[in-house]
This record gives sequence, C-alpha cells and structure tokens, in this order.
Amino acid sequence: MTGQTPGKRMQGLMVVNASTGQPPGGSMGIARWLLDAVLSNICLIGYIWALFDSRNQTLYDKIISLEVVQVPSGGITPIFPGGKPF
Repeated sequence: MTGQTPGKRMQGLMVVNASTGQPPGGSMGIARWLLDAVLSNICLIGYIWALFDSRNQTLYDKIISLEVVQVPSGGITPIFPGGKPF
C-alpha cells in the first residue's frame, strides 16, 4: 500500500500512521473507508470534526491514528510511468 489514492497522489498528499509515519496496511485502509462511510452519513460529523481539530484530522482518522500529510517534493509516485496513461 502506498497511502495514496490517485486524487491524493495528484495533490501531493498521502495517508500515514500517526505514530510511525508509514503508510497504513490494507486492513487500516479498509477500516478508514468504513469509518468514513459511517461517520460521514451521521450529519457529516466525520468531516465537521476536522474544522475544529488542531491538526485538521477527521474523526475517523483520529479513531484509527492516521493522518494526511504533504509528500516531500520529489517523493510523489507517478500515477502513470512516463506521464502518459496509454
């Protein structure tokens, strides 16, 4: 796992474990997705939480100790090798 969706990769962001700084494994990614689905459907509380959090973490990222960080320049894995999809 790289900790990046195509959208995060294009923005230069990635999800990492808050304590180790390493990308989360597959089970953590699935847990994040499930918590996002549940908490975002309850009055958007998962996203509203980030507006008031000092580290701008969503509630589901806090629960499973993940954070979204900026990738150091030059550290972005290209979506398509060579920059062309085909």
